[in-house]
Amino acid sequence: MRNRFDYYNKLNDRVRQPIFTICMLGRKIYVVTKAELISRADRKHKSISYAPIVSEFCSITCGTSNEATKILNHNLLGEHGNWGLCEEMVSGIRAALKPGKDLDNISLAMAQEVSCLLDAIKPDPGQGYSTIQLSAWVKQIVTVATTNSVYGPHNPYKSQEIKDAFWEFEGGLMLMLAAPFPSYTARKHILARDKVTKALEKYFAERHFDHGSKVAKARFDTSVRNKVALPDIGRFEIGGTVAILTNTYPAVYWTLLLVYVAPGLLADLRAEIDAALIIDPLKNNITIDITVMKSRCPLLLSTLKESLRYRGMGVAVREVVEDTELGGYLLKKGAMLQVPIQVVHSDQACWGEDAKSFNPRRFLKDDTVNGCCRLHSTATRPHKSHRPILS
Repeated sequence: MRNRFDYYNKLNDRVRQPIFTICMLGRKIYVVTKAELISRADRKHKSISYAPIVSEFCSITCGTSNEATKILNHNLLGEHGNWGLCEEMVSGIRAALKPGKDLDNISLAMAQEVSCLLDAIKPDPGQGYSTIQLSAWVKQIVTVATTNSVYGPHNPYKSQEIKDAFWEFEGGLMLMLAAPFPSYTARKHILARDKVTKALEKYFAERHFDHGSKVAKARFDTSVRNKVALPDIGRFEIGGTVAILTNTYPAVYWTLLLVYVAPGLLADLRAEIDAALIIDPLKNNITIDITVMKSRCPLLLSTLKESLRYRGMGVAVREVVEDTELGGYLLKKGAMLQVPIQVVHSDQACWGEDAKSFNPRRFLKDDTVNGCCRLHSTATRPHKSHRPILS
């Protein structure tokens, strides 16, 4: 825990193998560092599964009861078909987030909230510039806009107390998962978690999800169908909040910061976005069509992907649920498989000699230096995360 994410960088510098084994807390862990093996592991998702990690995460960090954990573990791996809490939750949320009206409503709600929050810091005419603390401001925007789009007008996270409690809880996730006796060592984080889960329980008890997104309704309906008690619905739901916020906030923060730091990038992005605007001089309207941004703003998209690659942290974790061959290596049942994102993102074999530098044009289609484009889709792990935690 002392070295955190640098531990894997130092270990990889010493070992220099596509896969190697370590033992931690009495458990065997396979560490995969090469994109080719990661791609093969992705295809073996039944035998190298994220599902057991979901169960452990919900029990230890979300505080789900023994009964709720048993319900979650029913057909956890989906080996008996597409039923059970985990399988049905994933299917229900995929349906709610497929392209169409429901997804458009979520995007619109988020865009409107961001617009309001941006207006709030706009200085009055003649007042010059206003100053913000970027990290705190981005955290506020991401938290409010994202949760409002999911939970609607009765969003529990509108309360500053609940927002603060969530981030207090989030700051203790590693401590709760890895430290001994978390009820003592992570007591303040557990108390913060309980405050949030009670607010979420109240939200569902009063059926405020009827005025929220289809995502919130799908999560509730799936839980009720699988006979999850209301307090545990609130506890599972905080796992959903972890999924939608804890990666989004640092991604937005680092993207904004890097856009302003990289020479000339801000001006180039503004020019690209200006060209994609729809201007109606008769109505004095300027419209941003989000649906065409991906195709008409390639530099913006490349910048976002590169920010995720350059500043991506964390470790993707799975469990080997049956003896499995992976690229000539035998992985034994019961071991864990880990993909240290920072190691993969700094691999010069994938990204070229500038792998440790920020290059906002790295993901443009005409970037074929060192054949990097061939491996981008596999080697960029933020876009290849495993099943989100019940979301």
